[in-house]
Amino acid sequence: MEEDTKILFIHNTITWYRIPLFNTLSRLDNRKFKFLFTKVNLGETQYKIKIDYEKQLDVDYIVLNKKNFYRSFIKILFKYDYDVIIIPVLDSLSECIDFFLAFFISKLRRKKTLYFWERWDPDKYYSFKDFLKKSIKKLIFKKFVTKVNAYIVPGTKTKEYFLKNGANERKIFLAPDASELKFQNLTINVDIKRKFSINNDYKVVLYFGRLMESKGLDYLIKAFFKLKNKYNNVALLICGDGEFRKYCEILCKELKLENVFFCGRIDPSIRISFFRQCDVFVLPSITYKGQIEAWGLTVNEVMECGKPIIVTNAVGCGDDLVKNYKNGFIVKERNENEIFEAMYKILIDDNLRANMCKNSLEIIKNYTYLNMANGFNKAIEYVLDNEI
Repeated sequence: MEEDTKILFIHNTITWYRIPLFNTLSRLDNRKFKFLFTKVNLGETQYKIKIDYEKQLDVDYIVLNKKNFYRSFIKILFKYDYDVIIIPVLDSLSECIDFFLAFFISKLRRKKTLYFWERWDPDKYYSFKDFLKKSIKKLIFKKFVTKVNAYIVPGTKTKEYFLKNGANERKIFLAPDASELKFQNLTINVDIKRKFSINNDYKVVLYFGRLMESKGLDYLIKAFFKLKNKYNNVALLICGDGEFRKYCEILCKELKLENVFFCGRIDPSIRISFFRQCDVFVLPSITYKGQIEAWGLTVNEVMECGKPIIVTNAVGCGDDLVKNYKNGFIVKERNENEIFEAMYKILIDDNLRANMCKNSLEIIKNYTYLNMANGFNKAIEYVLDNEI
């Protein structure tokens, strides 16, 4: 029997949408994964969702604590008998340190290296600090990341970023970013229109995510104001919470907008009710102080419910998941006119909307955890089969 290939997968945190991927990877034939989590609570801090990973994770894993972090980290890198290592990302200063330690120790030990990254950078700068930060990142990328044996990316925008910074295309492997509703604890069905006293004949526009300036929610609100002047029987549900909520509530009052509902943070068990009962989903994210919408996994989930999608060109998944006039529209960021026009086209045309619903289901069917795991497996096969 062929001996299992040992893979050390270093990842910063454990989030609810990544646990099924980790579990699927651990069940691949002839692969023996060990997961090393370096900042396990980062996901809880970011999403405000408590993760009971001890019960949900069915993998071999180690969680590093802050105390004696680097001593433990270096010991594992030197002592663990792995064949392939998936090295940490270059997102923060501390993660850069983790990257360099993993990179140089794995090279010293002559191990095969993979780099899994989900981000991309727009071709624009918002300040000298932003310019400096991106320039340093590109320098590091070209100098060191291009020395990694192969790369794993979730979609088109990240692949283009790798190519622009010197990566070899044949070393780039697609692991289509997945978040499948069937793996989530979605047990309760709620009548959304009844809950928020919305007329049954009204169409529902949905925003679902954190309320922060980089999400571009103010542009959606201004677009909805324009929509109300032409199409009155419509409501906007804003699900989520954050520091930008107060600003958006004030904006709605200034515009004297009716039928805008700030729903607050939604219990994960009922989120599917919002997805199923909306008529169109909008993710109006913008590039903001160097921040980008790396992917936008809620788009995957809403598409699983067969809904039309509107995203801006600042949303990472747009190029892969959203096709103009087929299942939605990609609009320019910071442009309420284009958001308004896209919403109006979808809401006034029942046939167009019905076709978009059907097409969303067709497009999203390949974005599964199994296909994502197979993307990792192809990258592993490549580095094992090639002398690099």
